[in-house]
Amino acid sequence: MKNWLFFLVILFLGVLELTCLDYFKIFNIKPDLLLVSVVLASLLLEAQPAIALSLSAGLIKDCFSSNLFGINTVLFVLWSFLILKLNRKISLENNFLRLGLVFAVALLHNTASGIILLYLGRAIPVGIFLRMVLIGSIYTALTMPLVFGIIKRVIFKN
Repeated sequence: MKNWLFFLVILFLGVLELTCLDYFKIFNIKPDLLLVSVVLASLLLEAQPAIALSLSAGLIKDCFSSNLFGINTVLFVLWSFLILKLNRKISLENNFLRLGLVFAVALLHNTASGIILLYLGRAIPVGIFLRMVLIGSIYTALTMPLVFGIIKRVIFKN
């Protein structure tokens, strides 16, 4: 039941990212709510549902993204797998650690996406790439408390 609720939250965040967040762009950059949900799913759930939810979040993002199809799906599953491995070795119960983890994953995701696009022949100007990587990662990390609050209220009603 908890996994289905998490999937519904991911759908909600995907719709929110596609519609309402256009009004909250900073330097034409939106936060990546689906990436935040992937990180939180990997921290809060067991391995199999976390990877399944990461796969579904990546598919949702790829369906509505202008990037090459499959980049987000592969990277979201990779990040989920790495976070699950990290969470076994380090306790990430502190919200500041979670915030730092979201920032690091967003930084890696944005950098990897840009490098993959560059490798495939889609040139991105350096200024836009740096803006996407730095501002996008900070903005994504700052939305983590909001997404975590939604997940706690909807899924973990204690």
